[in-house]
Amino acid sequence: MKHIIIVIIFFSSTFSFSQTKKETAYIFFDKTSKETCEIEDGDGNLLKVNKYRKVKENKRIKFLICNEVFLLKENTMIDTCSIDNIINIKFQTVEELNKEISSLDKLYFFKNNEFENIYIIEKISESKIIKNKVYWSEEWTIE
Repeated sequence: MKHIIIVIIFFSSTFSFSQTKKETAYIFFDKTSKETCEIEDGDGNLLKVNKYRKVKENKRIKFLICNEVFLLKENTMIDTCSIDNIINIKFQTVEELNKEISSLDKLYFFKNNEFENIYIIEKISESKIIKNKVYWSEEWTIE
C-alpha cells in the first residue's frame, strides 16, 4: 500500500511539472491590406484572394487569413478599446503560430488547444480597436 501511494505521488508530480503554460496569441487583422495569397478552391484550382477576409455565414463571423479560419466565439462580448491598449501586445502572424505548433513534439493535436486564448485585433479607427476572442477552426471541426 505504501508503494502504491509513493508511485501515485511520483506520477502526479511528474505530470504537473511536465505541463507547459499555454500562451495567449494575438493576431493583427489588417482588412485594409492589399496582400494576397493563393488558396485551393476545392477542385484543385488555385485562387488568388486577399490575405485578410471577414465574412458572415450562418450567423457566424469568420476571419480568414489565407487558408486559416478563425471563428468568433459564440456569446462573446466584443471588446472595443483604445488603440493605446495594444502598445505592449506581442503580435504574431499565422505563419509564426503554425511554425510554433509544428515544432511541438506531439503526434495529434488541435491548433486551437495549443493556446490559452486567441484574439484577432481589428483597427476600426485611428484611435479604436476591436479585440475579438476567436476559435481556430480546422477542417475536422464543426463551424
